Amino acid sequence: MTARIRNVVIESPDAEGLAEFYVQLLGMQILRRPPDWMVIGHEGTTPRLAFDPVGDRWQPPRWPDPDYPQQIHLDITVPNQAAVEAWLPEAGATLLHHPEHHVWADPAGHPFCLFEVPGPAKVGSIVIDSENHQTLAAFYNALLEIPKDNDWGDWITLDDGSRPRLAFTKIDRHRRPRWPDPSYPQQMHLDISVDNPSILQTAERLGAVPLPAMGGSCPVYADPAGHPVCLCLPGQ
Repeated sequence: MTARIRNVVIESPDAEGLAEFYVQLLGMQILRRPPDWMVIGHEGTTPRLAFDPVGDRWQPPRWPDPDYPQQIHLDITVPNQAAVEAWLPEAGATLLHHPEHHVWADPAGHPFCLFEVPGPAKVGSIVIDSENHQTLAAFYNALLEIPKDNDWGDWITLDDGSRPRLAFTKIDRHRRPRWPDPSYPQQMHLDISVDNPSILQTAERLGAVPLPAMGGSCPVYADPAGHPVCLCLPGQ
């Protein structure tokens, strides 16, 4: 049985505009356009970035304000950080204060961390917040069969070298999303492709909780920290 991340889905009041921002930042291609979803990536590779238009109900994170927290963010690596950071304000991004890292907010308000690493620009890590990061890391370790890479106390990573790392960070005042309640928004979520219906039962055994159907083709679950995740069977 196989489960793998298909899409990182990013909410925005302007899905096409935000997709274009990440196309320029990451050198990706537009793979799908409305009236279908806006999806970008590299042909034949996953995960891709998908963009969900949320209109006037969008409530962006206000990192580091714990009352308006980020839920998931991306660590992005680029070969020339200075050149990228000179371009980012022109593209609508905002520099956020952090004592150790270069943290920016994209045009929709999602924070992302920028690092200089040789090679093409890419998503280096998908970082998921939780009040109990150890439990959450164990859930995704078992569901996706990605081995634990490092454990630095408040920071755990899963990595098999073939995809962006998954990272889990401990947040003492984690404010869980309550999808579909817009007062407790999800901001980003994962679409996970599964090849066998039995994986849905495995996910529940590991701690996933079914969420109400809202018209999408894939069943939606909350992971042990409340983050929505879509588990999509072939054809969904």
